[in-house]
Amino acid sequence: MRTFGFTLTLLGLWVIFSLALYLGFGATLATYILSAIALAGIIASSFMFKYYGWPYADRGKYLDLSAQELKEMLGRVEVIDVRTKREYRRGHIPGSKQLSWYVIRPETFLHGEIVFVSKSGIRSRMALRKVEADRLYNLRDGINGWMKMGFEIERKS
Repeated sequence: MRTFGFTLTLLGLWVIFSLALYLGFGATLATYILSAIALAGIIASSFMFKYYGWPYADRGKYLDLSAQELKEMLGRVEVIDVRTKREYRRGHIPGSKQLSWYVIRPETFLHGEIVFVSKSGIRSRMALRKVEADRLYNLRDGINGWMKMGFEIERKS
């Protein structure tokens, strides 16, 4: 829904810009075509982010956790590592489950407190955009922040 409003705003600005060009400078057809192409690119990119997820969108939908806060919550929350299987095998938070961010669907999780973990927190934010649950959390600095704090990780071969 936000993308539709954004699109209308851009369209309105383009109309105003086009009128100003025509009235003030006698713009040519090529100017209108180039500005229409630029507008179409901006609108297309906004739809792409709506579909794939802008990492910092919907900040009110979830809470960012520090590594220390997650450590204190372990056992009460479900931890989902959204990195690839290969990254997960190299080291993950004990008790976490691996599920790549790009295969997560809105119907995947329904109840409970869920923490998403990625390498640095970006992919987990993208995964958070796709789900609905009682409480959603993101590990702010990802597994990098977890290891930087010196907390335990498990490795699978």
